[in-house]
Amino acid sequence: MPVNDHLTWVEVKDFTKGLWNGQDFLMPADAFQTMQDCYPRMNGGLRAFFKPSTSVLTTSGIGDTTNERIIWIAPGTQSTGTGYIMLTKHITTGQLKGYWWDIGAVTWTLKKTFTAHGDGYANGATANVCTYHDNVNGRNVWIVSTTHNKSDGTEDGWWLIPFTTGVWAQINTTAFLVPDVVQYQARIVGSSLNTIWWTDPGAIATPAAANFLTIQSGNNDVRDIVVNIIPYSPSQLLVATAGSGWFVLDGDITDPVVREMGKDHNAGLSQKMVVTENGVIF
Repeated sequence: MPVNDHLTWVEVKDFTKGLWNGQDFLMPADAFQTMQDCYPRMNGGLRAFFKPSTSVLTTSGIGDTTNERIIWIAPGTQSTGTGYIMLTKHITTGQLKGYWWDIGAVTWTLKKTFTAHGDGYANGATANVCTYHDNVNGRNVWIVSTTHNKSDGTEDGWWLIPFTTGVWAQINTTAFLVPDVVQYQARIVGSSLNTIWWTDPGAIATPAAANFLTIQSGNNDVRDIVVNIIPYSPSQLLVATAGSGWFVLDGDITDPVVREMGKDHNAGLSQKMVVTENGVIF
């Protein structure tokens, strides 16, 4: 059990706004509210924990529910409703599959089947997803970044999937791609080993040759590999490496001020990080 000096005490004592019925998920710091399963906020007030959605997506259409594991599911909102993209990975072969759930659909539709590689890295395949606005075609799309780690085959790279069709189209092929991909300053931003690279604003194309920045060099080993990128709009990009510390890019990504941070806690490996009110969880 924790002891008292490991806890931060928060006392709620100003209730001048009376009973608050505005929302069931957020309330002022100086009001009463009938709530359940809540936590206190550092600056006062309470906030409810997340509630599960009552909507259900069936597993119908998934090829092998016994051996395929979901590694990504992402929504895409249109004017008429919400569709989804889902990526699965086979637990034995490492094969990736891409599924699509159209608005009003009753089953998943298989849209992309990747090649299962047989070079001894069956569990190495992984992917990451972000949403992006394609200015050229005036549409919202998913951008998927895939890698098979040591395989580095022709299917590794960035893929574009429109919200309205779910059809996969490869943007580029990149060896040693780190799967993290984000939308930042109207650009698609990703990395390969210790280098950040990006598209022009609104563009859906292979990044121009000049659009890159080497974050850290000199160790010449896996410590310098960029394992995660966390955007803070409008002008900060937090970059985590495997073992060479953290970096912050300030300003326009084409001409940033790069600040090296501490190396006390390294990210270690590629992972999905979560931005919270108190910072990044990894």
